[in-house]
Amino acid sequence: MIDAPVSGGAAGAAAGKLIILGSGPQHAYDACQDLFEGYAAQAYRFGDEAALGSKVKLINNLLCGVHIAVASEAMALAKREGINLPLLYGVITHSAGNSWAFQDRMPHVIADSLTPITALNIFVKDLGLVLDMAHSVDFTAPLTECAQCAILTECVLTEDLGASSLKIRLSAIKKECGPCGGNRQLIDCVAFEKGITPPVEKRRIAESTRRSH
Repeated sequence: MIDAPVSGGAAGAAAGKLIILGSGPQHAYDACQDLFEGYAAQAYRFGDEAALGSKVKLINNLLCGVHIAVASEAMALAKREGINLPLLYGVITHSAGNSWAFQDRMPHVIADSLTPITALNIFVKDLGLVLDMAHSVDFTAPLTECAQCAILTECVLTEDLGASSLKIRLSAIKKECGPCGGNRQLIDCVAFEKGITPPVEKRRIAESTRRSH
C-alpha cells in the first residue's frame, strides 16, 4: 500500500504538476511511476511506513496555515501604519520575508477581494489535524494554535464555516486568541456549536489522557 497525499491544489492538479508527499514500499512506488507522471511533477517517498506520507502532508499544512495567518497580520499592521500595500507587496516578494502564502494570497487582500479562493473551514480542519498529531506525541504547537484561532475568528465573524473566502482581512486579523490571548469565550462557544474542539480544549483533553495513563 502507498500513502500518497498531494500538495499543489486545483491549479497543480489541472496542470499535472502536483507534489506527492508519500510513503510505502519501494517496489510499490516503482510500479506506480507511470501513474504518478500523469498528475505529479515530483513524487517523494519518506520511507516504508504508510502513515509517514500523511504526517508530511500535515507538516506542510502547518506551514501553509501559519504563513497565511501571519502574512495577513503583516498586511493588517502595514495598513494601520499607513504603508502603501502594493509597494510593500513588491518589497516583501523580493525579500527574506516572502512565502508562497504571501505571494499568492496577499494580492486578494490588497484588492479587498471577496472572491472565494479557499474555504476557511479547510484550514480549521487541517490545523486541527496538525494539533491532534502534535498532542499525540506530547508536542506543544503554540503558533499552530494561534493560526487556527485567527482563522476560526474570521469564521465566527463571517458566520460561515462552509464556503467563506480566504479573507483573513484587515479589519479582523488583529483579533487574537489561543495562547496569544483575546476573546476565547466567543471562539470556544461558536467552535463547540459547530462541532469543532478548540485548540486549548484539545490540549486539556490530551494532557488529561496522558495523566490518566
